[in-house]
Amino acid sequence: MFPIAFGFVAAAAFNAFAYAIYGSAALTEYSWVSMVSWGLIAGGLAVYALTRPMPAWACRLGCRASALFYRRLGLDHPGALCA
Repeated sequence: MFPIAFGFVAAAAFNAFAYAIYGSAALTEYSWVSMVSWGLIAGGLAVYALTRPMPAWACRLGCRASALFYRRLGLDHPGALCA
């Protein structure tokens, strides 16, 4: 949750600095300012999505899918962890 909050705070700080430097035109007319702001927010969301732990149901589903894949290839499934 911290990366999401950090992305929003960084975007708000960037918008404040852009407003202080360029004036109100930065927030309404300059497209690069909004692109950077949304990029900071999206970066926080991406870091959160990539680093959060996998739920147990997704882990079991992945284990079953890999077992099916190995069975179709005629190989022994290396992970007997799918209990």
